[in-house]
This record gives sequence, structure tokens and C-alpha cells, in this order.
Amino acid sequence: GGYGGQNDGARERGTGHERWRASRDDRMLKFYMQAGPDTIAARTRRSILYAADSAALAILMTWPLASNLTGLGRSSAGGDGLHSVWNIGWVSRTLVVDPLGLFDANIFYPHRQTLAYSEANIVAGVIGVPAWLVTGSAYAAHNTAVLGAFATAFLGMWLLATRLSGDARAGAIAGIVFA
Repeated sequence: GGYGGQNDGARERGTGHERWRASRDDRMLKFYMQAGPDTIAARTRRSILYAADSAALAILMTWPLASNLTGLGRSSAGGDGLHSVWNIGWVSRTLVVDPLGLFDANIFYPHRQTLAYSEANIVAGVIGVPAWLVTGSAYAAHNTAVLGAFATAFLGMWLLATRLSGDARAGAIAGIVFA
């Protein structure tokens, strides 16, 4: 029979299948309806705290990068590091100044759509837009994207490990090791 209005004793007297189904329903209810108040405001506060912790950890792990966002970077020897700074700086700048000309980068003249010859790094460029707006520096845009990458790597692994293990401390350790 159905479960509407039955008490727990009536469930236990049912057939084996009914007992299994009731047990499964109880387990699913516990999984989806965990105890404790969980309001939107509480989730927002926790999310802000987690994001701030992630940013602080990224700054700590990459120090002294955050102390000089416009001057430090991976380009001291030129090559790939300098290309990465240029790439993210170009995308950040062009998204603000001329979004339709994003792929008409200032390399390989007279060719057109030259950003397509390399990684577009559009997401990293979007992350770098605020830093580029404030400083006008390709280094600042690049370094902001690097710090964002470390912070989201930690946060993502922390969330995954916490969800899988059920232990926030284990999740934090896994996030630190991963980032």
C-alpha cells in the first residue's frame, strides 16, 4: 500500500519490497533534506567567506606577485611568458575598447583575425578586465587571471573533496595540495 498517513510501525509490517522502498525513501529524504537552517543569506555569507579564503590563499601561495601586479610576471626571460602576458592583456583591453575587433590582434600584420593563431584566452581576459581598467597594464590583467586561477582551483577542489568526504578540513587540505 501507499505511505500516506502510515506510521513507522505500519511500514515495518509490510512486505520485503515495501520495507526496502520505505528504507530507500528515508535515505533519500535524509540526503536531500539535511538538517539545519540554510537560508539564501547564510549561503551567500558562506560563499563570500569561501571566495575570500580562496583569494587569500592564492595571494599567499604566489607571493610576492600580489605586491606588484603591474610589474611582476612570468616574462623576465621573454618567450612564452611574455606572449601569455600580451595575450591576456590584449583580450582584456580589446573587450573594453573594441569587442568586435577582438580577433584582429596587433600581431602578424597584415594578416587579419590573428588572435585565432594562438589561444584566445577569452575567459582569462574577462577576469583581467577590471585590473586592466584600473591600471591599463597587461601585467595586471595577466596576474589577476593567474591569481583567479589559483583561487578557483583551490575552491573547486575544496568543494569537491568536502562533498565526497563529508569533511571540510579534509576538503581544505585537498584544495591546498591541488592548488
